[in-house]
Amino acid sequence: MSISTHLFIGNRWTIEDIAKTIQSVRKEQIEKDGKGFKVESCHRTAIGMFQFFFEGRMMFVHSGSETPLGRFTLLSLGGNNHAIEIMESIANVLGGLLEKNDCDGQLEFIRGKLCDDDGLQYHLKYAIIYNDLEYDDIEGLRESVDKWNKRHKL
Repeated sequence: MSISTHLFIGNRWTIEDIAKTIQSVRKEQIEKDGKGFKVESCHRTAIGMFQFFFEGRMMFVHSGSETPLGRFTLLSLGGNNHAIEIMESIANVLGGLLEKNDCDGQLEFIRGKLCDDDGLQYHLKYAIIYNDLEYDDIEGLRESVDKWNKRHKL
């Protein structure tokens, strides 16, 4: 068994949100790598398991993972400096608990840019991530909130 880097993020983030975030924060490196970005469902059970392929790596994503602190989405990648850099870049956006080495059990809380509990802030940031909103575009924000509500069936 090898060392892995883990990132526990909130269940409010969908697989699409995670993929979009990785594509956004790692865009330059993904393009440089030349292998593109691919999301593949590798196993569907009560707990969804997915694989992301990018930068010549494979990341496992386990949505709905049970932990002593509740349910989270677990992102798992190899345990080296490059993996830690990737996980930190994701955590800086989505927030979460980063475990740089799954063998030592030390968790670091990272408050991401999208961690605000204010619903308007969350929707505004969601609209920006998905390029639904131009500066000072309140109509674009309304349309993006409607799109989010449909996506999450509210």
